[in-house]
Amino acid sequence: LTPALSGAARESGLRDGDFDGDGRRDTIWLAAEDGGRIAVHVRLDTVGGGRDVRVTSLAAEANAPLDIEVVAAGAWAGDCGDYAEGCQAHIATGHDSLMLGMGEGKRVLIHWQDDHFEQDFVRGGDSLSALAGLLARNP
Repeated sequence: LTPALSGAARESGLRDGDFDGDGRRDTIWLAAEDGGRIAVHVRLDTVGGGRDVRVTSLAAEANAPLDIEVVAAGAWAGDCGDYAEGCQAHIATGHDSLMLGMGEGKRVLIHWQDDHFEQDFVRGGDSLSALAGLLARNP
């Protein structure tokens, strides 16, 4: 279950986009977690109200901004490094997605697939891209 986003753990909306392709604007939220990690949530604007989905968790470095951006629909080249399982060489998205910069040119694309979010490593740096993405996934 997605933890509630309430009280001091909830920050103001960062960015928005239509992440699930339903024509409504959805919002990204961050929530502090135990161990100094930051949870990335998307609040989907649905017909029946809102639905909060925790999409990933990132290690938070003191005073370092998180590299999260909304990217438009498009085609991406997958990064199928040694540590990637079930990697797709080509990823096509039909609506907005999230791109997480992992440093050193490493990037993870978080996109809506049918009824849930998928994470795929995309080209943007050299070798350890897949390993960096694995470390960013939920523990």
